Amino acid sequence: MPVAMKKERTIDKIKKERKVSEEARENLKTFNRIKKSILEALKEGPRTVPEVAEITGLPTPRVHWYLMTLRRYGEVVAGEQDDMDEYFTYELAKKEK
Repeated sequence: MPVAMKKERTIDKIKKERKVSEEARENLKTFNRIKKSILEALKEGPRTVPEVAEITGLPTPRVHWYLMTLRRYGEVVAGEQDDMDEYFTYELAKKEK
């Protein structure tokens, strides 16, 4: 009996044929680096956008965009609103086990 050849999955074939641009690779690296720095800043507890910006050294609008993205995908949750500054605090989402 001949050994059956393993059929290549479509997704594997597409990955071989499709090339990712260097720009896209660099953008992903930048995204992951910034995401990591923001998540590290939130490990100490809830923080506002300006607090995260100060810790990470990133501009406030950029931190806000990343926090909204992380919130959208469930990695960060909005907490209480700061009475003094009227900013919401953000914290790491609790992971279910």
